[in-house]
Amino acid sequence: MNKQFLNGLTMLLLIFTFACGQKQDKPETMRGTSEKANQISGLQINNPWVRLAPEGMNSGMFAEIINGTAVDDSLLSVESDAAELVEVHETYKMDNDMMGMRQVPFLAVPAGDTLSLQPGGYHVMFISLTRDLNMGDTVKAVFKFAKHKPIGVSGIAKEFEMMPHGKK
Repeated sequence: MNKQFLNGLTMLLLIFTFACGQKQDKPETMRGTSEKANQISGLQINNPWVRLAPEGMNSGMFAEIINGTAVDDSLLSVESDAAELVEVHETYKMDNDMMGMRQVPFLAVPAGDTLSLQPGGYHVMFISLTRDLNMGDTVKAVFKFAKHKPIGVSGIAKEFEMMPHGKK
């Protein structure tokens, strides 16, 4: 068997094990960089925002996930009523030097590290929005993890400025 298949199978088994053993907790609520909210837990979600888009189209949610604990964790899924479907995605380079996006089963959030959800990288994909996302609108979402209880966030809708070609 090839190494990539075995790695994928191992990760799916880990996710299944964690998902079956978790109790359903109410999400903690975090808004932006609220000091009080960030002190609730060693796992934090800071600066959540979403890209402006009309109803029926797609958008993305971006933020920083900070794992201030001594335990590795994984983002398994995100839920929101702002879209018909919400998926955790990565952006990747295809064979023809074009960029593509694809769903991933989880994103690792190592102990003591920060995972950036940003345009052109890992992000939360909102597929088929259930309403317009206009400047300043608030979008609520719940981030679900393998080990940590769910965390609720409110992201602010704003314009997304693309970087000029070739800049990082």
